[in-house]
Amino acid sequence: MESHGGVEKKHDVATTTLSSSSWTTGCPVVIGLWQTAGAHGPIDPDAAVRDLQAYVAEGFVAFDGADIYGPAEALLGALKKKTSAPVELYTKWVPRPGPMTKSIASKAIKRSLSRLNVSCIDLLQFHWWDYEDKRYLEAMQQLAMLQKKGKIKHLAVRSLSPLFLFCLFLPLFVSYQLQY
Repeated sequence: MESHGGVEKKHDVATTTLSSSSWTTGCPVVIGLWQTAGAHGPIDPDAAVRDLQAYVAEGFVAFDGADIYGPAEALLGALKKKTSAPVELYTKWVPRPGPMTKSIASKAIKRSLSRLNVSCIDLLQFHWWDYEDKRYLEAMQQLAMLQKKGKIKHLAVRSLSPLFLFCLFLPLFVSYQLQY
């Protein structure tokens, strides 16, 4: 413990741990990078990676980006290269509405793997825009296949209504982020 102005600061922050059989959270804090999407001003990549390294130094090891968050995945990949700490990198796949083929899903995940500088994504959250478009089922089938191939450790869904969740293969997912 270190004291700052009479307030003790604890450095051994509990960390988030994903295991192959279940997803357990030891720390409720995941550092999100949605602000890097571009609407909040320019991002200095070197400064951003230094900031992420500072989080790791304080014991925060879970980071969340998305394919649509501008340079978020690339920043997390740079962090992965610069730290020897066991960091967990989460991302989202937000496909454009339209056809959903094996090729489309594979290319998107391959791009995220490359940007994140990993061979397997720790947690991939799937987002779908249009509930009337049932091609989300095809997308989920492709993600399940990529998970079986070892490209994705854990799958999650976000922005799907509860009704749709009950229609899906619920055991496949470790978390559900519902929208208001």
